[in-house]
Amino acid sequence: MKKLILLFALFAFGTAQAQINKGAWFVGASSALGFTSYSYKSGGSSLSNFNIDGRTGYFFMDNLTAGVTIGYTHASQGSSSAGLTTLGIFGRYYFQGKIFGGIGINTVSASYSSSGSSSSSSSTTIPIEAGYAAFITDNIAVEPSLVWTSGDTDGGNSISSSFAVKVGFSLYLNRNK
Repeated sequence: MKKLILLFALFAFGTAQAQINKGAWFVGASSALGFTSYSYKSGGSSLSNFNIDGRTGYFFMDNLTAGVTIGYTHASQGSSSAGLTTLGIFGRYYFQGKIFGGIGINTVSASYSSSGSSSSSSSTTIPIEAGYAAFITDNIAVEPSLVWTSGDTDGGNSISSSFAVKVGFSLYLNRNK
């Protein structure tokens, strides 16, 4: 495991020479590793979960971008389902044009339905991310990242947090090579 981490660090720092210039744009999409489905041996109903996030940003300084994000998550179990729509803003800084860290603030609207009844709620979340932009062409990057999110739920009466491994693809326009 230590060798794998050392190889990743050498690759990341050895190839990270470029910067992303002021005036560049990026458009990307990511997911918490796609579709997840759980089936229980005890005969309970299965649980399915799917999420996708999209974002676009503008580099108003070299290596520093700000933008908007939108996302959707759907979960279902038996006759119950939930849909979460996320809308927010974010900032991201790129170290040597490849390793990035970012923070955002989101509004999450949730709708729930179960056996003919439905309800809805909203909350605010703050995601903090760290990742690597692995450029496979001059303008396209695969972006694995770790995301920790904290937020209020139940009208601010409780705090929740989550940790996710995400993988995304981004298109960078007007980027220095």
